[in-house]
Amino acid sequence: MQYPKREKLLPKDFPTDEKPILKSGDMVQIKMKPELRRKVIDSLWHRYRYQYVYVIETSSKGFEPYWFFDQLQIVDEGKFGI
Repeated sequence: MQYPKREKLLPKDFPTDEKPILKSGDMVQIKMKPELRRKVIDSLWHRYRYQYVYVIETSSKGFEPYWFFDQLQIVDEGKFGI
């Protein structure tokens, strides 16, 4: 999913007081592929978008793809009997 281009963004290495919305172990779905539940592995600060991104379980090898919170939906674990 492409995000709108922001002109002249300077890197900002650390968040101010912002905390990640998701934590390691939370279950999510990618909105574009909702058939699979995936576990959040890590949250990282995106220094150009000034927000957290989330590394989740995937079948990728050799790199860790990440998603923005808007690209994910939290799984209601109650409906899966967990």
